[in-house]
Amino acid sequence: MNILKKLLTIGLWLIGIVLVYLALLFVSGNLEFPIAYPLSDKTVAIIKTATRVETFEVQNDLGFDTTSSTDGYTITKTGPVETGEYVKRLQDVLLSRWTFYRDSSKCIPEPPVMYRLVSPEGTVDVLPCFECGILQVFTRTGKEVQPDASWFGMGNRPKLLALAKEAFPKDPEIQSIR
Repeated sequence: MNILKKLLTIGLWLIGIVLVYLALLFVSGNLEFPIAYPLSDKTVAIIKTATRVETFEVQNDLGFDTTSSTDGYTITKTGPVETGEYVKRLQDVLLSRWTFYRDSSKCIPEPPVMYRLVSPEGTVDVLPCFECGILQVFTRTGKEVQPDASWFGMGNRPKLLALAKEAFPKDPEIQSIR
């Protein structure tokens, strides 16, 4: 009976240690579960091979119009063209499974910025609404435009917001977003 108690105690301790370890991995963002990835293979390929990111301030005038060059959004200001580390940081966010998850929202998306990842294979437009958490992704190859994802919930919202604030450091509206 003593041996059973000792084995049970050791087993419970091991389970506890494993759970704490998994929780720490989850919180740090280093644990990714094998869930269905929301982006198409074509979009992922463009994101991975992007060499620059064009940044824009946008306003929602038309809604989801995939025939326009800006996915139904009016460009109100052109920001800097980012390269190097900025591109890598945006790629890391978009290729993380923690960026996309399902939640619910009752808002019409009002993304203040658009990131356009540019690759030899095409472009990917990313429009995050920091108010309601909708993240829209549009893929372009030549004249073909493909709405790729529109997700409620951004697990990596702080990282996307930091990139927006970095691209538009003097814009009071973007800087005031919390």
